[in-house]
Amino acid sequence: MRFNNLTLLHQLALEYNAIIETATLNSVRKDINCSNTIGDDDDEEIDDQLTSIESEMILLMAVGSKKRRSTIDIPAPKHKRPKYDLTSKLHFTDPVTMERKPFTYEYSIWYMNYVLHPNPENIKWRRMFRKRFRMKYELYLDIAAQYS
Repeated sequence: MRFNNLTLLHQLALEYNAIIETATLNSVRKDINCSNTIGDDDDEEIDDQLTSIESEMILLMAVGSKKRRSTIDIPAPKHKRPKYDLTSKLHFTDPVTMERKPFTYEYSIWYMNYVLHPNPENIKWRRMFRKRFRMKYELYLDIAAQYS
């Protein structure tokens, strides 16, 4: 006949309690009679029995927990990405008029630096433009003129 782990654990716990009860009864009798009815060998034997039962109980509990984890079907947590509302528009406060307007490319730093207020006479500005866009500013103006 096969027992499940819970039944075995129950039986081991009952056996464990019975050993402890007999050991305490014998120690009480020993104190009452003031004689050595239980020797040191008996104490070691009882300790060995208790440790073996404890180790079996720990083993059964460990095996049972592994089975429970594997048999219970727990879905993996889903990491939800935040949803961005693409219909909402960014707004820009115009520093001159302090008026809120929808943000367009015309308010970007790139547009301000390279379209509205370019500074091609400055050597640093030309080098930075060449580094960032890998073309000369004059070529950029030609391309921009074609598409506008």
